[in-house]
Amino acid sequence: MKNRLTAGKHSATIILVNDSYNTQEEEIMRKDVICLGLLDKDSKVQEIGTLDAYKLASNLFAETTGGATITEGRGVYTHKNGEVIIEPTLICTVYGSDDQTIRSTADLLKIAFNQESVVIETSESNSIFY
Repeated sequence: MKNRLTAGKHSATIILVNDSYNTQEEEIMRKDVICLGLLDKDSKVQEIGTLDAYKLASNLFAETTGGATITEGRGVYTHKNGEVIIEPTLICTVYGSDDQTIRSTADLLKIAFNQESVVIETSESNSIFY
């Protein structure tokens, strides 16, 4: 089922893949958070604009995990040479996936965004698709 959503000059196609998630019952499920820095590992600058990064990551997650919640953040870390790096970061949350899918998705993200690494945080979550 496809729905078209329009707001001014912006529009999006919403595809309802599976409404069986609407269980309305709380359950314990796997939750993965992938933090993806947007500074290119070689040039040390953001080569892909944030909006385009959202689009690319959204499409990738739709293909590999069925979807994700993606928010913008700032990552801070200390490089091996002691330099403190602050970089724009996408925080991508996925529910109900598995280790192999998450790791292969992370590999694709690293290639697409030219990253040395991404952070993967896995936990159990009491969640409900309502």
